Amino acid sequence: MVPGAAAPSAAPSPPQAAAQPGQPGEGRPPVDPVVVTTLEAKVQDLERQLAIEKQLRVGVEGVRVEPPKNLPKRFRDEKQLLDTFNSALKSAGFAGAEVENIDCTEHPCIVFGHGFGESTDMARLKPFLGDYQKDEFSIIGYVNGEGPTAKRFFGVAVMPDEGDDSLGRRINHRVSQMYEVSKPARPGPQPR
Repeated sequence: MVPGAAAPSAAPSPPQAAAQPGQPGEGRPPVDPVVVTTLEAKVQDLERQLAIEKQLRVGVEGVRVEPPKNLPKRFRDEKQLLDTFNSALKSAGFAGAEVENIDCTEHPCIVFGHGFGESTDMARLKPFLGDYQKDEFSIIGYVNGEGPTAKRFFGVAVMPDEGDDSLGRRINHRVSQMYEVSKPARPGPQPR
């Protein structure tokens, strides 16, 4: 080294170009354009099928309904619905009938329970429904079991006015879902 001369510095090596996705790189095979085209076509087909499935699902289930603006509070008041319906069931003579759940997660609120739900039951119940006597109802009933052990399940949607077909479809879907989770378990083999 010559006196007074600066010490040689190591020159930085040029940056390595990183392998870009879809380009051949170290340890990666080259991308076959035929495979890419095939996969893109498959993605488009799956997206088309998903769109059709969503349309069918909306046709069966309807869509979530938000409460209308200026909806009177009583249509969203779970406690008032519970108290009114349980009192009306008792006053109308539906022995053993009871509200088990109220779903106000979307519009309309639906009152669920057991011991009520025949086609003529609402006419018998309406005079005892207080503030709800003049409202619209959508009633769906199912029977669980047979003979003397049969138990009637009901869902009653409470609305200020009659809804359209899409609202009816959504109510049917919501009641069917609750019915499925409320069905008693089928008797099976008993544990030993």
